[in-house]
Amino acid sequence: MKSLLKKKISKVIRPFGYHLVSDKHEEDYYLYEYDSYEEYRDTQIFHNKRKIDTVFADETTLKKFLK
Repeated sequence: MKSLLKKKISKVIRPFGYHLVSDKHEEDYYLYEYDSYEEYRDTQIFHNKRKIDTVFADETTLKKFLK
């Protein structure tokens, strides 16, 4: 039932340049609660080292945070 309704709504709004997205796709970030500062620090260090050569930000992404 929901799927049929979503399809019909999508068909109506698509010509206007809109589309339906689920709630989980609306968030720009997720706020995780760590058990301790040490866990937070170690996690940050690990992931920063893991992606040090692949990090980038395009103009569209930067504008979201400079509002």
